[in-house]
Amino acid sequence: MGAAALPAFAGGEQELLAALVRLLASEEQALVGTDPDAVESLARAKAACLDRLAALPASRDPSPDVRALRIAAQRANERNGRLIRVRLARVQQRLDALTGRQDSGAAYGADGFARSRGTTHPSQSYLG
Repeated sequence: MGAAALPAFAGGEQELLAALVRLLASEEQALVGTDPDAVESLARAKAACLDRLAALPASRDPSPDVRALRIAAQRANERNGRLIRVRLARVQQRLDALTGRQDSGAAYGADGFARSRGTTHPSQSYLG
């Protein structure tokens, strides 16, 4: 379900929660498939859905279906959060390796040029 599908959607809490669960499932697929454009689009759709949910009057005694959808949305959101944290950690590790923040070897500065490690190597004359 894309961001364009949500604005035309209208409904109560149960329908909005069901839409949110579908959006979260699509987000999970986009995160696993590394599709940043889809993730961005889904983030906007989720925000719109959450805004609509927040605008609804609070239900004092939600139905079992609504409670189940709330739990499903919470679990899916937590799962996606874990995926994002793992992805960010991997990106940070790669950045650390490239910028020399790890003892991993190849090191590049913020300017994109290789840093000298105090060893003489023929490529250093080309890389700075």
